[in-house]
Amino acid sequence: MSTRALEITDLTYQYPNGTLALDKLSLAVEANERVAIIGANGAGKSTLLLHLTGVLRASSSSAFKVFGTELSKKTLREIRQRVGMVFQNPDDQLFCPSVHEDVAFGPRNLKLPESEVLKKVEESLAAVGLPDHGSRSAFQLSLGQKKRAAIATVLAMDCQMLALDEPTSALDPRGRREIMELLEQLGGTQLIITHDFALAQRLCSRAIILHNGRKVADGDPANLLNDEALLDAHDLL
Repeated sequence: MSTRALEITDLTYQYPNGTLALDKLSLAVEANERVAIIGANGAGKSTLLLHLTGVLRASSSSAFKVFGTELSKKTLREIRQRVGMVFQNPDDQLFCPSVHEDVAFGPRNLKLPESEVLKKVEESLAAVGLPDHGSRSAFQLSLGQKKRAAIATVLAMDCQMLALDEPTSALDPRGRREIMELLEQLGGTQLIITHDFALAQRLCSRAIILHNGRKVADGDPANLLNDEALLDAHDLL
C-alpha cells in the first residue's frame, strides 16, 4: 500500500452552469501529515473536499487515489470509510434525536455488533471531550460542542484521514482554541480547509493555496502566510 494518504493528478471539475471549479489540480498528502488548504471564496476548496468521498466525480482524465486505492464506483464504499468528512456546519452532520445516536449511525450502517457500536460511541465521545453528552440532543450543545460531536461521528468509523471544512469558523476564542487542541491531540492524517491562518501555522506542516481551481503555492505555512504579495495576489488580504 502506498504511504501517501492522498494522490491527485490533473483533477478537473466543471459545474453544470459552466463554472470551472478545479483546473488540472495535482497534489499529494503523506500519511500522518496535516495539510491546510487555503484560498479565497470560489478557489475550489469545498469542491475538492466533495471529491474525497465521491460526492462529485472528476473528469476521466484525472487520477485520484486514497491510501493507494483508486477512486471508482467499486471502491467508493471503502474510500468513504477511510475518509472522515467533517462539514463546516455541524447541523448538516448531526440529525438524530441524541448525540449518541448520531455517533452510532455510521457503525450501525456497517452492520457492526451492537456491543462494538456502543464501544465506538463511548471511545469517540471521550476522544472529543464529550463523554457525558451522549444522551443530549445536538440542539442543546454549543457550537463548539456540536463541532466536536461532528468529529466524533467520523472517529467512530475508524477513518484513516480527517477532511475538515473550516473547523474553527464562527467559534469564540475558547471554542476555537479547544478545536485546535483537539485536532492536535488526534493527530493522524488531516486535510483542513481553513481561513484561520493561526490554525494553519500552529497545526500544519504544509499549506496549499488554491486560486481559481489551481494550486498556486505549496510549502511551509509560516513562509506562505506571511508573504503579503502572495496573499494579496490571490485575494487573501
